[in-house]
Amino acid sequence: QVFNFVADAFRELQNKFKLKAVRNEIGLDEKYLTDIVPTAGYKDPKQLYQKYTITYSNAIQAIVNKKKLKFTNFQEFLNLIMPYIENSLRVKSFTYPAYVKSKDCPIHVSGLAIEIGSIDSNNDKEKYDNFYNSRNWDFFVNACNTYGFMVDANMPNRIVADIASPTMVSKM
Repeated sequence: QVFNFVADAFRELQNKFKLKAVRNEIGLDEKYLTDIVPTAGYKDPKQLYQKYTITYSNAIQAIVNKKKLKFTNFQEFLNLIMPYIENSLRVKSFTYPAYVKSKDCPIHVSGLAIEIGSIDSNNDKEKYDNFYNSRNWDFFVNACNTYGFMVDANMPNRIVADIASPTMVSKM
């Protein structure tokens, strides 16, 4: 799922790829850049935050277990755990609004991002082999720009609607 105007622009981008493929103007055997197929879009920030808080709670529980912290009431628990929480708050979000604004929250919550191909973000070899080194890479980047998308520099399989581009402005 993405915003309607993003979906419309993406369909036009897909059609451009299909046209170029039919005309043999692009490589036809590229894993991701011959027929671009969406594999991810919008993600619900509330569900993501719920998973995030579970992970955070598990980390606190691990500290309690590892340090063998003992307490008999909530106030004692707070007194013991607060130094760890204060330390973690320097790098991690605690509240929902802070999470949504943080780097821990993916761009997918915006409804403006589409992924083509499920790639592990740490797999640089796959990114290089199937995107940067693809015969269709230059066409992909230029076509994305033409249809109002930016290609994520760190995840070349992720495109994001450029809402300041004339194409996206006209679609909105």
